Amino acid sequence: MTMENNTKILLLAGVAAVALMTISMYGLLESPERTFAENEKIIADAIASREARMTPEERVSRDAAKIAADQAAAEASAAARAEQARQDFLPSARGACLITLKRTLHDPGSAQFGLTSEWPSSIADDGKAHVLARFRAKNAFGALRLVNYICVVERVGATDMRVVKLEQLP
Repeated sequence: MTMENNTKILLLAGVAAVALMTISMYGLLESPERTFAENEKIIADAIASREARMTPEERVSRDAAKIAADQAAAEASAAARAEQARQDFLPSARGACLITLKRTLHDPGSAQFGLTSEWPSSIADDGKAHVLARFRAKNAFGALRLVNYICVVERVGATDMRVVKLEQLP
């Protein structure tokens, strides 16, 4: 019986090999490139057929929906860029305040600014950054004092900024 089973298996393997050679010889097996191109043609034909069946009102509605979707995406992208610019503005505004403060102090070398990232700051409705700078510095008499300044910074163009107000608080 085992000899008969082995013969059957060999015979089936031979038939399968001949069938496979016949299929590949006549090009019945499709290559991925050919299948992809055929699928693209089927999709294009389906789109063209659907387009041909659409009424003018349906086309106008579809086009209006696409315009609305594109506009919403553009607005969302602009809002995301504006929020990122807003977040990037505060650290830069603190830096501009620090530079301006160093220029106005009697003894800039004595100043102990600490971390400017800890200075409270916010952006007002008019787009200007308001920074509360708290640090220690020597005054005109040489005494080291804790001082508070309000610093207001505005954007000038896309990348520059200007300190528009620097006022020491009592």
